[in-house]
Amino acid sequence: MRGGEISGEIVMNGKITQFARRSYRLIFLAALLVSFLFSTVGCSMRDQKPDDKAKDGILDIRDRSFEEDGMLPLDGEWKFKWEGDGASEPIEGWMQVPGMWGQKPLKDGTELPSQGRGIYSLTILHSPTDKLLAIRLPNLSTAYNLYVNGQLQFSRGIVGDDREGTTPYQLPAIAYFSGQNGKTELTLEVANYHHRNGGIRTELILGTMSQIQSLRFKLQSQELILFGALAIIGIYHLGLFALRRRESTNLFLALLCFGVACRMASIGEGMFAQWIPSLTWTFALRIEYAAFALSTLFGFTYYQKMYPDEISAKWLRLSAGAGILLAALCVALPPLVFSRYVAAYQIYVIFMSLVCLIGLGRALFHRREGAKLAMVGAVGLVLTVINDIFFYNGWMKSLDLVSWGLLLLILMNSFAISLKFSLTYSRAEQMKTELTEWNHHLEERIAKRTEELQKSYLALEESKIGLERMEQSRRQLISNISHDLRTPITLL
Repeated sequence: MRGGEISGEIVMNGKITQFARRSYRLIFLAALLVSFLFSTVGCSMRDQKPDDKAKDGILDIRDRSFEEDGMLPLDGEWKFKWEGDGASEPIEGWMQVPGMWGQKPLKDGTELPSQGRGIYSLTILHSPTDKLLAIRLPNLSTAYNLYVNGQLQFSRGIVGDDREGTTPYQLPAIAYFSGQNGKTELTLEVANYHHRNGGIRTELILGTMSQIQSLRFKLQSQELILFGALAIIGIYHLGLFALRRRESTNLFLALLCFGVACRMASIGEGMFAQWIPSLTWTFALRIEYAAFALSTLFGFTYYQKMYPDEISAKWLRLSAGAGILLAALCVALPPLVFSRYVAAYQIYVIFMSLVCLIGLGRALFHRREGAKLAMVGAVGLVLTVINDIFFYNGWMKSLDLVSWGLLLLILMNSFAISLKFSLTYSRAEQMKTELTEWNHHLEERIAKRTEELQKSYLALEESKIGLERMEQSRRQLISNISHDLRTPITLL
């Protein structure tokens, strides 16, 4: 009987292992496919030629065709005039674009502060065309006016000479203009008195109207898909928690999804600003920083609940205290103050990520369920976090990829939870099959056991009859012996 149980257990474990391997393969293939699809979204520019960069405030692209060569980033040396806060003498020179004030000096080495007002100028020489040209402007820190050939084409916020006269606002925009003259003068006034960094962080894109509109559609679609995926995953796991309160990991994974979605919607294409026109730049920045800190807290709590033996609870208390403190700072302090402490947010995220990686390494060593998927998601997140730290600090030209790293992490952990449920369901099905088999053969086993008991009963009955006969013979023998002995004794 014990051998049958062992063999059944081996079969069940074999089926579960095979199922897990197939699940891992499908999950990794799906993740690779999604990564490939999203890596191609927004990649609408061809390779930029070395001569397609501005030099001394002039960009000569008369030998370039937008239809054949695609869109063009307006990178290079722009003419720059620094006006500061209006009290100091203006400084003229050449500024590298993209570049943030206080991080990239002028061409002559003059260093500028991060708060103030500057004017960028660029002359574009291009082939005359009857088509409308367009420029996509990213989020600039933190208010700007764009003039094309001396005429105001677009503005965000209110550009002033000081903090009181400036109203910050960030939202990508598109400016359209005619390209018939073959020469276009761009003037960009940028003012920043409310954020730690001022200037142009990411590149401006020049192309035809249809190309720029297509680029905007792709970028907005990309963020909408990402936002919808995070929201759906969050609602799904929130429902799982509502059905089974003991599984607190579902709650923290749902909160992580909502936190990442809120941060992503407050930056990039500015979905919150488009959906809520009354949303101020200050409130959106508070959402970004608070969601960044709280998402780290929720993610670390999720991992600690998933692998409590590998990640100590003391790290959870430390993470909770630091995360709540950082979230409170961005609510209580003005943006210019708490944005200067972005290094504290970045150190907090990196440190908690490293603790998670160490814990996941232990879980992987102990062969915990879902440890492989969790490790893949955590490594992807750490890489995107490092990328964004270099990007936001102006150390590298890149894109905001934290949202994609967090999506990979959430997908991997959602797969891990789903795999856990699937394995549990497979075990339950296997046990159900075994119980059905036991119940099917139960009558035969009972009949066989009853037959054995009846045989034993008959054997006992025969033994009882034999014992009674022996007892009767013993009594008869004793009676005969007593009679035989009594007669001689009487004669004597």
